[in-house]
Amino acid sequence: MKLNGNLYKYCDWIMKFGYLNLLWMLFTLTGLIIFGFVPATISLFTIIRAWIRGDSDLPIWSTFLKVYKSEFVKSNKVGLVYLLGGYILYIDERFLVQSPGNLNTVMVILLLIVALLFFISFMYFFPTYVHFKLNPLAYIRYSIMMGLSQFPYTTIMVSGVWFSYILLRYLPGVFLFFGGSILSYIVMWSANKAFEKVQVKAMKLQKLNTL
Repeated sequence: MKLNGNLYKYCDWIMKFGYLNLLWMLFTLTGLIIFGFVPATISLFTIIRAWIRGDSDLPIWSTFLKVYKSEFVKSNKVGLVYLLGGYILYIDERFLVQSPGNLNTVMVILLLIVALLFFISFMYFFPTYVHFKLNPLAYIRYSIMMGLSQFPYTTIMVSGVWFSYILLRYLPGVFLFFGGSILSYIVMWSANKAFEKVQVKAMKLQKLNTL
């Protein structure tokens, strides 16, 4: 009986992750990808965050739809900033590839540093967005701060991205049905641990200041 119960539990979670991944893809397409990706991913992370924090009975469809509608405009404002930043980095990379000389090496190193910060910020953006209430630009700044100050959890996130890349390359069918939801779980779990660690430190400092 216990085995059957565990099997049902595992199958239920597989169905939830698959269903959530399907909604994520459909709502991304609904916004013509460019305008649908960010709010759809925000909705995805909102539900994943609830699961991680113990609310496994959260209604998936109604929650996803509600968050998608309510955060469509605000989240896309930040999304356009990232889109513009990514485009600028791409143009800079294309320019440096065609620019010979010693100065080019220095510029490539600087560009790699900026690109790394951009990538870290983008990874932390979605967990930060669903965890805190900030103004649009503050999400970007806070994401960079969290990524640099919580390096162990940032490493786990990067590993999750690499794992998703392996799935996409060697098991594209699995990625199609579960890739987005699995990656978001890894990223949100890591970020949630980082947030908890920062909160504990803040509470300790508050106690010291009150002594």
